[in-house]
This record gives sequence, C-alpha cells and structure tokens, in this order.
Amino acid sequence: GFVFDSTPIKTQLANCSAVTTEMIPALSSGSVDPEKVLPEFLKRLKAAGVDDIIKEKQAQYDAWKASK
Repeated sequence: GFVFDSTPIKTQLANCSAVTTEMIPALSSGSVDPEKVLPEFLKRLKAAGVDDIIKEKQAQYDAWKASK
C-alpha cells in the first residue's frame, strides 16, 4: 500500500502541528466563537504550509498509483 514520506515537508508539518495544538482545543471545546476563530485558524494553517503538505501528499500518491 501507499506509504507517505513526510521528509520533504517536515517543517510545514511541524508548523501546522503547532497551529493545531494551539487552536484546536479552544475550537473543539466551544470556548471561542468559531465564526471569528475558525477563519483565523485556516489562515494560520495556510501560512504554516498546509497547501504544501496537501500538494506533496497528492504528488506522492499519484506517483505511487501510476506505478501500479
């Protein structure tokens, strides 16, 4: 099966992990207004490199699928 190699995007993964660790508890507990905090969370994920993570995973999956 497909196994993702996170080496090329380890910095982005660490950055996104830091953002989620900071913001998810407040969002999931309902202690903040999601109308205000969710857009900020998504903005910070983008700045942390979430799009790079998605792009890299898709590229690796596509290469793996093409080899089958």
